Amino acid sequence: MEGFGYATFLLNHDGSLPKLIPAGTAIRAGHFPNLLFSTPDDVAAGWPEEQAQVLLP
Repeated sequence: MEGFGYATFLLNHDGSLPKLIPAGTAIRAGHFPNLLFSTPDDVAAGWPEEQAQVLLP
């Protein structure tokens, strides 16, 4: 989809911000992952906030 101007994002089961999969990166999974083909700007519009959880040692 990159040729059409879309990036690949991996959707998370918890509805959090999708993970950008860089072009040329293989996806290996033991199941069929849910993917989103979109632009970073459109993903940002749909997920205007991310809850970051920092785990300190």
